[in-house]
Amino acid sequence: MIAPRYVKPFVKRHKNDSADAEAIVEAALRPLDPGERRVVIATNVAQTSLTLPGVRVVVDQGLIRRSVTDASTGLSRLAVERVSAATATQRAGRSGRTAPGRAIALWSATEHRSLDEFDRPEIERADLTDLVLASAVWGARSRYALSWVTTPPEPAWDAATANLVSLGAITADGTVTPIGERMAAMPISAPLARVVLGASALRTADQRRAIALVALLASDRRASAIPLDEQVTLLAAGLGRPAVRGAGDHAERLARRLLPLIPDDAVDTGVRSVAGLLSLALPTRIATRLTANAARYRFADGLEAELGEHDPVRGATAIVATELDADRRRGRIFSALAVDAAEVELLHAERLSTSTSTRLEGDALDGTVVSVRKVRLGAAVLGRTEFPPSPGDIATSVLARLDEETIVRWMRGSPLESVAPRVTFVARRDALAGVAPTWPDLSSAGLLASANEWLVPLLNGATARRPLRGVSPADALALLMDRSQRHELERRAPERVTLPTGRDVAVDYSGGAGPTIRTKLQEFLGTRSSPTVDGVSCVVELLTPAGRPAAVTDDLARFWDVGYPHVRAELRGRYPKHDWPADPLEARPQSGVKRRS
Repeated sequence: MIAPRYVKPFVKRHKNDSADAEAIVEAALRPLDPGERRVVIATNVAQTSLTLPGVRVVVDQGLIRRSVTDASTGLSRLAVERVSAATATQRAGRSGRTAPGRAIALWSATEHRSLDEFDRPEIERADLTDLVLASAVWGARSRYALSWVTTPPEPAWDAATANLVSLGAITADGTVTPIGERMAAMPISAPLARVVLGASALRTADQRRAIALVALLASDRRASAIPLDEQVTLLAAGLGRPAVRGAGDHAERLARRLLPLIPDDAVDTGVRSVAGLLSLALPTRIATRLTANAARYRFADGLEAELGEHDPVRGATAIVATELDADRRRGRIFSALAVDAAEVELLHAERLSTSTSTRLEGDALDGTVVSVRKVRLGAAVLGRTEFPPSPGDIATSVLARLDEETIVRWMRGSPLESVAPRVTFVARRDALAGVAPTWPDLSSAGLLASANEWLVPLLNGATARRPLRGVSPADALALLMDRSQRHELERRAPERVTLPTGRDVAVDYSGGAGPTIRTKLQEFLGTRSSPTVDGVSCVVELLTPAGRPAAVTDDLARFWDVGYPHVRAELRGRYPKHDWPADPLEARPQSGVKRRS
């Protein structure tokens, strides 16, 4: 045995171009010319008994790519794993088959000691469907009915059993059925054998396509650059012609063996297409397109995988993946058949689930409430239908997205916006007097907190489009305050007060200084006190004739005595048409320019 030389890993990966397998073998095995060197880039072929002349050095990266079956989904994926110590030794032996050589392992001695001693048995990582069917034919109804060198894992055995039950090959107690016996007699895997039996429901041309597809999937297509659908078409056309003795590749010979095995009686009813038939045999391969990506599909178990850029079925609503790598991080679909979602719903009715959901598209004020009914095959969505949302769904959707900013926008310019600060003023007065609170909180925060009480009843007749716009703030105010409260509010916190000139002016209750009125200074000439609301003197914002603030006071008498002389001195020259008396308390209030003598 030649001991490997351990060095620090330095790996540069290469991606091989697809080429004809036979040409590669011929090039690898042909004798070398004098002075010629051979470099062989191989995968697991280095572990076979094949001897290549002239190989003296083996460089081993220490990795192996294996097909691993997920028992929970039935899907296989190519997993890159570390080799075992036994595999590394076997690979190293390639360098010494015909003469002394050298093996270089691209990992350290410490890493070598951590390798598994031997590879895991294939039975622990493979799909057990065919094994379980063969066991059932032998009369073994459970994995404990036979003696094993390595006992099959229970999850994988149970998954294979469930798959065979769904295919009609065995019963729930593990007894083989007549269909299962016919499937076991075919030289192909159980799911593909089920396609052959189900092809009896198709017309002749589709039967040939189904058999061609099965034969190609059961053959090694890795060296072919022709898309699967084109190969199926070519092979199906050839099956319609007489066979030439000794001609044809493995797939054609297999297809001609399988064609007579299609039963005369229809095994499956409801099957309308080859893709639909394949979905019955491979239900875990059904996937539906994600709306955000035309190339990305989701399978029933939630796995997502992507079709190639130039795949002819890219963009189809539903597909049946025929070849894929179900890697959890970046699954790839190498070939697939487009299938009608309605046919899938018909054929897999017992596996479907229906769910409804309602959401608000946009904001709570101007958005639209949409209700959607989805038909699912696990995580894959087969159908999506919109329908009018119910009043309850509309209310729930709006409440879920409602916030203070939306309420402020909704109230803007409405009676509710002007009433809210007046109610707040009166409620504060009651709180200072020790009166129990009886007034509603009409602030944006208060309305948000009590939205269930006032908004839900008003949304009962709202439309799905812009539902909150259809709710009148005046109607909300009527719900939140009864008639007696509205009368009391008018008495204690009126919307307007009368000035000494007889003119009514609005009271602003929103400021922190208290009720505020704004008017020209001349309208308060001769007045010692401002109007009061609920026993509180209004803050007066005295304006210039141009409407600009001149002074703010809550004590008019003091303003006339202290502040007015400065204001008069500054403004009477600027606004000569207005009255600026030296003694303001002896003058009469005016709403316009000063009177002529």
